[in-house]
Amino acid sequence: MIKKQKATSSSIASEFESLTLLQQEQMANNALHWQEKMANEKQYKVMQLNIEEHKFKVEEQKMDMLKQELPIKIEKLKAEAEKE
Repeated sequence: MIKKQKATSSSIASEFESLTLLQQEQMANNALHWQEKMANEKQYKVMQLNIEEHKFKVEEQKMDMLKQELPIKIEKLKAEAEKE
């Protein structure tokens, strides 16, 4: 009976150790998954920022073109007015 208790205690201790190791492994995996998720979210935000920056630059270019176009249109209108 005493041998059986020792074997059972040893078995329980072994299972507890296995479960503890499994729990530590799962916690490490969760931490790694969380780090990967955060890295992906950061990369996504950087990509979004790059897109918004590109859109802004396109709008700036459009405004510059309109600024260049305006004096040309004014000169054209003046020339047409002089013809009349």
